[in-house]
Amino acid sequence: LRETARRGGITLNTVVQGAWALLLGRYSGEDDVVFGTTVAGRPPTLAGVEDMVGLFINTLPLRVRVEAEAEVGEWLAEVQERAVEMRQYEHCSLVEVQGWSEIGREQSLFESIVVFENYPVDEAVKQRSGESAALNVDEVTVLDNTNYALTIGVFPSREMFVKLSYDRRRFDEETIDRVGAQLERLLSGMVANPQQKLSEIPLLSEAEREQMVEWNQTTVDYGPVNCVHEMFEQQAERTPEAIALVCEEQRLSYRELNERANRVGQHLMSLGVGAEVRVGVLLERSVEMVVALLGILKTGGAYVPLDPTYPRERLQFMMADAELAVLLTQASLREVVDVPAQTRLLCVDEAQFAGYSRQNPEAAVSADNLAYVIYTSGSTGTPKGVQITHQSVVNFLHSMSREPGLTERDTLLSVTTLSFDIAALELFLPLTTGARVVVASREVAIDGEQLSVTLARSKATTMQATPATWRMLLESGWQGDQDLKMLCGGEALPLEVA
Repeated sequence: LRETARRGGITLNTVVQGAWALLLGRYSGEDDVVFGTTVAGRPPTLAGVEDMVGLFINTLPLRVRVEAEAEVGEWLAEVQERAVEMRQYEHCSLVEVQGWSEIGREQSLFESIVVFENYPVDEAVKQRSGESAALNVDEVTVLDNTNYALTIGVFPSREMFVKLSYDRRRFDEETIDRVGAQLERLLSGMVANPQQKLSEIPLLSEAEREQMVEWNQTTVDYGPVNCVHEMFEQQAERTPEAIALVCEEQRLSYRELNERANRVGQHLMSLGVGAEVRVGVLLERSVEMVVALLGILKTGGAYVPLDPTYPRERLQFMMADAELAVLLTQASLREVVDVPAQTRLLCVDEAQFAGYSRQNPEAAVSADNLAYVIYTSGSTGTPKGVQITHQSVVNFLHSMSREPGLTERDTLLSVTTLSFDIAALELFLPLTTGARVVVASREVAIDGEQLSVTLARSKATTMQATPATWRMLLESGWQGDQDLKMLCGGEALPLEVA
């Protein structure tokens, strides 16, 4: 390690910092990482520094670009140059640095720090007092804590000792053992060939590589069913009289739900809806919403969810961008948007579906066809329509039906707006496994007390929600339910909520 540093004209500290930056980059999948580094705070340019008493040590963020195609030696030189540039700010407080940075006050500048102990005190004592030097103390205990989740302490001597101190609430011992081993592997890889690219340095051991191959043997044969609505139709044949859908006082069996969806599908096909044709769904959370989704899928068309609570401008943009052929809505929401000239308006509570066949439509649709188009939030610019195919949804549903699992004995309470991707799981997983789906209205889904009551009344065995919704339930006084399978996703899960 020392020889590699010497040949490259860099410090040993830089080599360690580079290895840690590379590890963070590999773990996060990002090419831009930040971690804390300790600085002595005693620059020789500071007048009278040798006569000043006190702790000048400071911790500052080091930002490193981890470019996969960069050559190790050249990249380490750049890391050192960045660290040298940082020296002019080593008297600045982290509060000041955060104020200058792009990172908001609510977020930490970094969560790991590298402390390089480049003054080996024990060696200095031996040199002054001889090899037989001893302290007249029976036992010394050092408690060295930081406020960060992970601290990497590096102690260079004849050998380099690395100590990882970690927050037990964030990491377990097995994880830290793996971090240490992989850091060592990266350091070894860097010194083995400083001319290689960063992407060529191995991170995994042979055993870990074999495990990765094993974990990715995920091919599963789940039969000839290619489309979401086909899975539902087969379930309707198996359990026609079982209750499929509940919304407030309305209850539909699998047979009733399938027949109603068939009539909507037949109507849409008469309007020219077929494979890849996009149909907007601007409906409140209701039985009609689920019927409309299945009806669209049965034609081969793709539904585009439009949440009535979204700003009018956003809804108008999505409708125009998706080039909707038809918009399914209800009379009470007709004025929410201006329907584009090329889009056919169909109010489900006014349309006459009774005259259409109750038989499954014969539509030309395959696994490669779109099932739905869902729009991103637009937080990084213009919202983008993401196109999801039937095979993607079918794959997902089969996977989730096995683990964590759902059976015909289950009841899933659906609370997520249709404009969030996980709504497809909440609606279609129960309807393709013989379970029952209970659709909570928007008013219930955003009120902790009402949601708590609905959970109890519905006898739900499964519910998926964001951490914010689970927190809302807890704050309403909900005591939890040992019989409820709780799925959580969509945003970061705070430890106390978990």
